[in-house]
Amino acid sequence: MIDAEILLLDDLGARRALEWAEDAIAAIITHRYNHRKPLIATSNLSDPAAGHEVIAGITPSGFARPGKTLSEVIGERARSRLFEMCRVVKMPAVEDYRLRRR
Repeated sequence: MIDAEILLLDDLGARRALEWAEDAIAAIITHRYNHRKPLIATSNLSDPAAGHEVIAGITPSGFARPGKTLSEVIGERARSRLFEMCRVVKMPAVEDYRLRRR
């Protein structure tokens, strides 16, 4: 993964990361950062430092459920490197296709 021409990390932080997984993600991001290799990462995680509200979802009664931030899941160092090496593309108007299918 670290030496791929282009790497896509899809749905970054979607699952609860074990400590070794967080370390592996940080190592991959750090390697690609240091070697100026392209990286595309997608995530539904919030990032208050980037102006994204922290919401994990909506309860059946319509209230916002608090969620974890990108930094909490992948670590502050990895998050910092991601934001330095990547351009953030916000997609607030995109609906969850799973909800639409119901």
